[in-house]
Amino acid sequence: MGRFVEGVEHEIADDMQAARSMRLPVWGKLLIIPASIPVFWAFDHLGALDRSLPTLNCIVAFCFLFFLKREQRRFRWFWFTFGLLAVIHILLILAISWTQNWIPALVWAGAASLDLVAMLVVVDAMQVAVNDPRTPRKLGG
Repeated sequence: MGRFVEGVEHEIADDMQAARSMRLPVWGKLLIIPASIPVFWAFDHLGALDRSLPTLNCIVAFCFLFFLKREQRRFRWFWFTFGLLAVIHILLILAISWTQNWIPALVWAGAASLDLVAMLVVVDAMQVAVNDPRTPRKLGG
């Protein structure tokens, strides 16, 4: 168990270092607002505008996680874990009663960051577990 935890800690440290060095290009920053308008419009049309911001936060977190762990996309375990996390997020967005009141952007950013770190821990734990020679290769590449 100690070797597993050390492996996960090492993966997380490597991922955090890679995340700190990532920068969104100017064209990416300019596309964020126009790309989010259809999401707001769709949720407003469905009468669930309060779920649009949590959904966009999840989309951004999943995109960041995918870009950070893109070298793992050739493995089945990665897609299994990614899909499981997506289902959990969809269920949480549908189950939680979201407020329509104003919430500071710092709170949303903090929640999205914690969400990303939690997903990163899960993906890194799966990566270490699958790469561990003691683990059966049922989900591995």
